[in-house]
Parts: sequence; C-alpha cells; structure tokens
Amino acid sequence: MQDLEPFHPERMASRILRGGHWDDVLDHIKQVPLPKEPMDPRQLKQLNFTQLLQQLRMVQKLGPIGRFLDKIPGMKSHLKKLEDQGDLDKSMGQFQAMIYAMTPEERDNPKLLNASRKVRIAKGSGTTVQEVNRLLQQLAMMNKMLKSKKKRFGLF
Repeated sequence: MQDLEPFHPERMASRILRGGHWDDVLDHIKQVPLPKEPMDPRQLKQLNFTQLLQQLRMVQKLGPIGRFLDKIPGMKSHLKKLEDQGDLDKSMGQFQAMIYAMTPEERDNPKLLNASRKVRIAKGSGTTVQEVNRLLQQLAMMNKMLKSKKKRFGLF
C-alpha cells in the first residue's frame, strides 16, 4: 500500500515514453505540406523506386533526419546506432542521386537492373556499385516488411 501513489497522466506518459513527446512530433509533421495525391497503401502491391523517391522527398521536407528522430519518444538509443552507421542525410542524398540516375522504366521495375545498368547508375550518381546494391537491398527489405504487414494486419 505504501508504494501506491496518486495517478498523474502526464507523469505516467513521460515515464512510458522516456523522452520526446508525440505532440512535438505531430506539430513538426503538420508544418510539412502534404502531396497533392498521397500514396494509398491499400493499392500498393510492391514499392518501387518512383514511390520511394516520393517518400524520400517528403521525409526531406521534415528537415534534418537526426533532429526529427530525436523528437520521437524512445528513438534516442536507435538514433545513436544510426548515427554510428553514417550520416543519415548524406545517405538519403545518395539514395536520391542513384534513383535520379535511373531511367523511368528502371525506377518502376527494379528487376531490370542488371550488372551493366548498376555500373551506369553508380557512375551517374557518383557512387559505387556496392551502394547501388545496398539501395536495392533496402527496397527489397521495405517490400518484405510491406508484405508482412499486409498478412499480419489483413489491411490490404
């Protein structure tokens, strides 16, 4: 009985969230203009580079990624790991450069990317073939997550 204390919603939320506050995140997001035609995830069968480029542009409008992620409750520990792997904003810029170096057909159908196309994209974006392969792996991972969410929640 002596361990019981009065319930204060703000204090409890602060304990649960451990830093950051969702109101700050929402205020920050509200400042970013929405696209004219937002992507409907229910119609999305598989993410391609055209759609990924749209998403990267939206995220870029939020400002420096590290500063935005710092506002999200519980992200401080994850942010440190991400920063250790390299500059997030620089990586996003490289991803965009690689996508811009692709033809519209390659953006819409990543399966077209063979070895010679990867070399051309790497040269055109000022990156390496390994970085192009990393971008392809990121897209594959996102599609795998999308597929698992569809199955798990039955939303799509």
